[in-house]
Amino acid sequence: MEFTENLANEALTEMAETFFERRREIDLHRKVLMKKADTLRLKAVHIDAKWRTLSRLLLHDTAAIEALSSAIHFDSRELHVIPVDENHIFHFAPPWSMSKRGRYIKSVEHVYDALREDIRDYNDGTAHHDEHDKRRIVVPPHYAALCRMVDEINNTIDDANTNQPTSCVLGFARGLNVMEMERRSVTGAIFENASDCIDQSMAVPRFELSELRLPAIPTPPPWRDIKHTIEPILARLYDHNPDKILSEIEALTAQ
Repeated sequence: MEFTENLANEALTEMAETFFERRREIDLHRKVLMKKADTLRLKAVHIDAKWRTLSRLLLHDTAAIEALSSAIHFDSRELHVIPVDENHIFHFAPPWSMSKRGRYIKSVEHVYDALREDIRDYNDGTAHHDEHDKRRIVVPPHYAALCRMVDEINNTIDDANTNQPTSCVLGFARGLNVMEMERRSVTGAIFENASDCIDQSMAVPRFELSELRLPAIPTPPPWRDIKHTIEPILARLYDHNPDKILSEIEALTAQ
């Protein structure tokens, strides 16, 4: 009897340690993921600032903004997950041009290129030399990598919930006590799918991508791919509001 009890205790201890160790590992991976998300959210704030600058250059014209959003397949409502200061904008040095209208169009192109570069870095990362070891190339956190991390964490969670669910440990523990199993059988306490109820209430929940609070932003195409659509709109905006547009450019000029 003592041998059986010792064996049962040893088996239960090992199962419990495995059970909770996997959950501690999942929690650790979650914390690492959320820390990377905090870093990436700072990049999203800069993206938001450049989008606000573009909106100002377009005079917040609904038709113009919708045309630009459609051309780059971007929904600006995605940025609403980022709490930012509405006055946070991108200041720039207006490019030189022979005409004031050309200066305006080139200014929009300049801000657009800066926005595109920020989004590309946000989505795919930009490799650079490690400041502590110039021989190493590092890639900072980026959206694609974090999405892969979410998938990996969820695969680990599914494996933990499936291969060693809570009911497996509890059922094994009950099965070691013959007298308890007999009492449960006599009283009708053993019934089909009882373990499912236990698993649903105690299983580790899957990680949702929305928990990162990061916008999903497609990388815009190069300006040359959309200029035939956007530049005529910019020309019309300038022709109708030249003074207002020049005033906005002046206000957005880098200090």
